Amino acid sequence: MNKSGGKQKKHSKGQVFAEYISVVVMAFAIVLLLFFLLAVFAEYNWRMTALLGWEP
Repeated sequence: MNKSGGKQKKHSKGQVFAEYISVVVMAFAIVLLLFFLLAVFAEYNWRMTALLGWEP
C-alpha cells in the first residue's frame, strides 16, 4: 500500500470540513444580513417609501 494515499485522504477530509464550515458561515451571514435589512425596513419603511415615491 502507498502511505501517501492515507495522508491524502486525511487531508481531503480536512478540506471538506473547512469548506462545509465556510458554507455554513456564509449562509449564517446572509441570514443575518436579511434580518438586519428587514429590521431597517420595518423601522424606516415610511421614509423609504417617501423617497421612492418622491417626484422632482
